[in-house]
Amino acid sequence: MAALPDDDGFDCSDALSSPSRSSTSAVLDSQPVDYARHKLWDRLLQRVCKPSCSFDACDPLGRTALHYAAGYGHQAAVHALLAGRASVQATDRFGATPLHWATLKAEPDVIEALLGAGADALQPATAGRLKGRSALDVAAPAVRDKLVEALGHTLFEQRKVLGRGGYGTVWKAVRLDTGATVALKAVSKTIHSVHAGLQAARVERDVLAKLDHPFVIRMHSAFQTHQHLYMALDYCGGGDLAVHVRHATGGRLTEETATFVASELLLALEYLHEHGVIHRDVKLENVLIDAQGHVRLADLNVAKQDIELAMGGRTYTVVGTPFSTAPEVLLSKGYSVAADWWSFGVVLFEMIAGVPPYPKDPALMTAQARLVHEILYGERALLPETASVSARTLLSGLLDRDEARRLSRPSELRSHAFFAEVRWGALLAKQVESPLLFLPSARALSRAKEQLGLDVFDYPSVLPTESRDGGWGEGGVLRGESHGTSGVLPDWDYVAAHVKHGERLWRRVRANMDMQARLLGISRLEYIIYVLITIAANEATGVGISCVEL
Repeated sequence: MAALPDDDGFDCSDALSSPSRSSTSAVLDSQPVDYARHKLWDRLLQRVCKPSCSFDACDPLGRTALHYAAGYGHQAAVHALLAGRASVQATDRFGATPLHWATLKAEPDVIEALLGAGADALQPATAGRLKGRSALDVAAPAVRDKLVEALGHTLFEQRKVLGRGGYGTVWKAVRLDTGATVALKAVSKTIHSVHAGLQAARVERDVLAKLDHPFVIRMHSAFQTHQHLYMALDYCGGGDLAVHVRHATGGRLTEETATFVASELLLALEYLHEHGVIHRDVKLENVLIDAQGHVRLADLNVAKQDIELAMGGRTYTVVGTPFSTAPEVLLSKGYSVAADWWSFGVVLFEMIAGVPPYPKDPALMTAQARLVHEILYGERALLPETASVSARTLLSGLLDRDEARRLSRPSELRSHAFFAEVRWGALLAKQVESPLLFLPSARALSRAKEQLGLDVFDYPSVLPTESRDGGWGEGGVLRGESHGTSGVLPDWDYVAAHVKHGERLWRRVRANMDMQARLLGISRLEYIIYVLITIAANEATGVGISCVEL
């Protein structure tokens, strides 16, 4: 292994070729730093056991024994020095710590030991060629990922909550070493009934680790602690597509804007399918918009990755969100990537019409058994009269219940008249300006997201597999699953105009609970427990204390 540099450089001559003493024998009764400089590890290990040992003694360069042991990668010496309370944050003449040298020399086991002892990977050196650079900055590529994983969430400064659910939280966060803004997704491993949430998070992590496309959400890193599984994802400041559609003029996008979004989404799905990935939950809420107004297909937590799918293979698990799920998925007879193109058609229909194609009557959205019946046998909602002929023919091809006849070849879709004006090469290079930048305003979107109370862990709704008797759920009612609890889950945004007074009141109560929970930094369930405990404490003590005051 190369010797440590004798000054502040990376490639200087051997510092140990000219020891500070005249001969090796002259240091045999000296402090650990002298033995470490000469790589006399057996002597060092004997010396650290003596009461008079000075673990933090320095050489002329200001380095301690731990600096040299870490740089040379001698694990036994590092552990012995740490056990003797050697300072893990000791700095040499240039402000470099032992962790600087361990990362520079790519010593992963030593790095893990130093981090376990509390080494700060973000502390910058103060002078020389390392000035202003932390251990993470100088880490060799072979150990950088390991270092990031070991640092975990401490590498990020959490700014605000973007979404909260029964399984965990998504934060807007800033990575401290690079200043990059990310969406930090944390899934809890410590609460009850989280198997489904953890399984979904691990699926998403494994799939995203193999993907790289401008219109698919990108995972920067993934790591876990005893309490959480974390993913650092692209931060999309434009919110999701559902917010854009519902707050556009008339509650729907112009056909020009819809064409732009659908074109980028088409390229994203084509890329997934070429890599043997079927998304299985394509919908407005899972299409994010970045700061430049471009699409990022997200939430691949129920995706399926199998190279056979790229060659026409089929899968059988019944998952997805009911109103956007393809008929063949609901029939539980197996399906291919063509199921994603049905969902793509649902998204396009919603952008143009402002409502999903099924059910035709929005009041049926809460009755999931009826919803499934409408998708399988019912009539579609009507497109606005302003919809072009090419839009109508494209949607008819995408929403064909017969999987064999459905438009599902990307080449056929790209050549359709609806996309006649699209410059695909320029689009892929993000050289086409996004019309989403102009409507609505960022402030309006921010207010909309707060009002909707978007719960990133409510998606997707997981459908049960078909029972042996051919029924769905209990009593023939198709039941979704959210936060580990089965039940019929109404979509408040679609039935707001039809709800009864009691349901409208509950909607307002739920929104208020979510707001109070966000202010306190806890989940809705924790807030409810918090209120109950507060009421019980007030009754027991006779002291009137409000939850907010606590």
